[in-house]
Amino acid sequence: MKIRKKTFYGRGDHYNHSGYADLIITGLAGLRPRADNTVEVNPLAPARWDWFCLDNIPYHGKILTIVWDKAGTKFAKGKGLRLFSGSKEIAASASLARITGALV
Repeated sequence: MKIRKKTFYGRGDHYNHSGYADLIITGLAGLRPRADNTVEVNPLAPARWDWFCLDNIPYHGKILTIVWDKAGTKFAKGKGLRLFSGSKEIAASASLARITGALV
């Protein structure tokens, strides 16, 4: 009789990719999930970063884009932190600060 050893995997063995993405989206970029139609972004990324962008984020049936462009030259969307729902800008800040906007 041959006994087979079962292999059990921990959560991190196969799901690290989704856990890591969540840290980037909700932490560094700062998208804070809410139940209402307000979109809240409160980034933890350091202000010394010149730029970052999270694009095509599905959120409450809409598509969001979060852009930080310190000089305003990388993405041609303006200087500072910008939040878009579809192609419409719904919130902005000159610095990496908490912003909110109405989901459209």
